[in-house]
Amino acid sequence: MTLDNNQPSTHSTKRASEFGKLTNTEVKQAKPKEKPYRMPDGGNLYLEISPKGAKRWFLKYFFADKENRLALGVYPTITIATARDRARDAKAQLANGIDPNDAKRQTKLARAIATGNSFEVVATEWYAKQSLHWSLSHKTRTMGILRHNLCQWIGKRPISDITVPELLA
Repeated sequence: MTLDNNQPSTHSTKRASEFGKLTNTEVKQAKPKEKPYRMPDGGNLYLEISPKGAKRWFLKYFFADKENRLALGVYPTITIATARDRARDAKAQLANGIDPNDAKRQTKLARAIATGNSFEVVATEWYAKQSLHWSLSHKTRTMGILRHNLCQWIGKRPISDITVPELLA
């Protein structure tokens, strides 16, 4: 498109720096089809729309001469900006020789292990062992302290992250 003075138009729906990038409107308006399809965003990042309408972000990448894809999350929980940030982070891992899917699995495993060692889990095990020899009133009072005071405050945190000064404060 040119203007009357034969100068190229500077107005377009997408700037050159955004060429190939999805817009929020395009993502919102994407409708399911009979088969899953992909909407590329550039840099091997794409949104996959399932026949049931689910919209999931993926990054296609190569590691050890194999093509892989990394699930980045579900739209709209994961916005376009967040998906792009996660894709950048994954590409940084690749540049450092780290498979992003392996890193994701290790993080998930570490989180599961930490959850298994949460204050709430350890306190419940301790209570089960110790309470066998307690009176009913002592059991009730102790469980109340654990549930209503300590577990609400630090229950989900890994035991290894809880410090003595924090408990005494």
